[in-house]
Amino acid sequence: MAEEKGFSGHNSGLTGGPSTSSPGGEQGFLPLEGVRVLDLSRLFPGPYCSMVLADLGAWVIKVEPPGGDYMREFPPRLKEASPPYHAVNRGKKSIALNLKDPDDKELFLSLAKESDVVLEGFRPGVMERLGCGYPQVRELNPRVTWCAITGFGQTGPKREMPGHDLTYVALSGVLDHLRDEKGAPITPALHLADVASALWAVIAIMGGLMLQREEGKGSYLDISMTEAATSLIPISMVIHSTTGQVPRGGDYPFSGWYPSYGIYRTKDGGHLTFTAYEERFWRAFCQETGRDDLMDKGLSCDKAAMDEIKDLFASKTKAEWLEIAGRNPEVMISDIPTVAEALSDPHLVQRGMVRNVTHPEDGVLAMMGLPFIAGLFRPMAPGLPPSLDEHGPQIRSLGWGAFKPA
Repeated sequence: MAEEKGFSGHNSGLTGGPSTSSPGGEQGFLPLEGVRVLDLSRLFPGPYCSMVLADLGAWVIKVEPPGGDYMREFPPRLKEASPPYHAVNRGKKSIALNLKDPDDKELFLSLAKESDVVLEGFRPGVMERLGCGYPQVRELNPRVTWCAITGFGQTGPKREMPGHDLTYVALSGVLDHLRDEKGAPITPALHLADVASALWAVIAIMGGLMLQREEGKGSYLDISMTEAATSLIPISMVIHSTTGQVPRGGDYPFSGWYPSYGIYRTKDGGHLTFTAYEERFWRAFCQETGRDDLMDKGLSCDKAAMDEIKDLFASKTKAEWLEIAGRNPEVMISDIPTVAEALSDPHLVQRGMVRNVTHPEDGVLAMMGLPFIAGLFRPMAPGLPPSLDEHGPQIRSLGWGAFKPA
C-alpha cells in the first residue's frame, strides 16, 4: 500500500513480498498487509468482519472492555474462552481499555490517530458521548475509514431500538421464509443477520480503503444488520413488487413452488437434496428415472407433479438414490451430511476451508478458512485468538509498533 496513494505506509514493519502459503503450498501476498484496524466491536458481526480483514493481512487491535468481550463467556465455556469467541477472533492483538478512564481514552485516541480503519458496534451516539466517536477521531485523522455496525443503522425511527440476530432476521422479512411444515416460523440455527452484516462491512471497508488510497479521503460507513439481512431476499422483493404476492416459507420459488428443487424423503426415512431446476439437469433426472412424462414439469409449480416427485423419492432408499447420483451426477441429488461429516469432507479440507489450530488451553480448534482461492492472492494461515489484554503491555508501550517484528 503506497503512502502516496493514501495509506500511511504502515506495512513498513512487516516482511515484504510473498508472506502466506495456500493449502497447496504456493506462496502468495496479503492484499491488506499492514492496514491498521482498531476494532472496538464485540459479540459476532464486528469480530467476524475484523477476522476476515486480519486473514487478508490487516493488523487488528481488538479493544475490549476491562471484563472482556462478552462472547468469551458464552456456553459451552472452555478453559480459556468459548467456541463462539474462538470462531471469529483469530489473528488479532487484544488490549483491555476503559474509555471512561482519561488515560485509556488518550491511548485509544492516539491509536485511532494512526489507524486506517476504526470498527465499532455501539448504539448510535455512544462513542461520541465518550469523546471517542467519528467526529473526534476525524479531527485527528481525516483519512480514517470508520465503520459502525448497528441493528438498524444510524438514522431512522428504529435507530435506538435494541435487538439481536433473531430480531433483525424477523424484521428484515427473512424469518417469514423459514417455517415448519405447519407454517410456524422456526428459530434459525445460523446467525444470518450477523454473518451478512459482517461480510457487507468487509465490502464497505474495502471500498473505504480504496477511497482512502486513491483520494486520501476518509469515510463513515453505516452498516445496518436488518438491512444486511434484507439483502438475502432480493428475489422475494421483486416478486412482491411485480406480482403482489408475498413469498413465505413453503410458498416461495425455491422452497415449494418447483418439483425440481427441494428436500425429499426416501423410502427408509432419509432425506436428500434435489436441485435439478435447470432444464439440462431436470432432463437428466427424468431420463435416469424413466419419467419422461414429467419432462415439462420441472418449473411448473404443479402440485400434482410435486406429489409425483415425492412418491418417486419415497420409492427408493437413500443409498439407492446416492448410487444413482454417483453414477450420474447430473441428476443433482446430494446427501445432507452432519456438521462433523462436512468438516471432514476431503474436498473442503484440501481447499483449506477447514484449518485445525491447536490452542494451549482449549485443544484443537477447527477454524474456518476463507472460501476463495485467487492465484497468488492467499489469505493468512489462521493464528490463535488472543487472551484478554494479552498484548496490552506491548500496545501501551509501542502502539502500532507492537506489530513490528522484534
